[in-house]
Amino acid sequence: MGIAIIDRDRPGHTFMEDMLRVSVVRCSTRPFDPCSDSGEISTCFRIVPYEGSFETSGVPAIAGEFHHPPIAWQAGYKIDSHNTNNNSSNNSNNSSDNGQCFMPLMLEGNGIVTSSFKVAENRDGYILRLYESLGKITKATVYLGKEFSNCKVYETNLLEGERKKMLIKNDKVEIVFAPFEIKTILFKTEGKIPRVKDYNHESIFWQEIKETSKNASVR
Repeated sequence: MGIAIIDRDRPGHTFMEDMLRVSVVRCSTRPFDPCSDSGEISTCFRIVPYEGSFETSGVPAIAGEFHHPPIAWQAGYKIDSHNTNNNSSNNSNNSSDNGQCFMPLMLEGNGIVTSSFKVAENRDGYILRLYESLGKITKATVYLGKEFSNCKVYETNLLEGERKKMLIKNDKVEIVFAPFEIKTILFKTEGKIPRVKDYNHESIFWQEIKETSKNASVR
């Protein structure tokens, strides 16, 4: 049996003599911060007991859900799925109104966690960021769905600059991770991914985020 403490924004943790502590307020002004925490402090953390080993505890997934709770809002318009071979208008399988699920990738690997999936900075593909969470050398497999069957796959850095081509075999890519290693994978499409022109939903989204942060309290 074990126990984990998950928090979003506190400065540190300590484990000494069978005691696990969380620093809720930062009082030190050295070596790099001339200002300590002051005024009213609001925070939120979670205590998670689990049975068995850390490997089977699911703590990384619980932490991800705690840090990034799902937020749903109605955009007010329909966006068709982006087809990586630029034939979205002629391919009914990729249409958003046929009720099918858009699942371009599937990940397999013990202890490998997805930290983000997003459009690349220069919009020439999609970025999948993964990390190894158990402190072991691990091999992971990323299976490519039909939406990504025409993509070229590259390993890149956090800035999405340097690119090293990866081998695709039988619609899958195998990746070896060092302990706690972070990897950024680019799935390069044949065309640029179009921007969404209507940004009204974004202003509503950020307004809701600010209101949520303002009303946050210690739980």
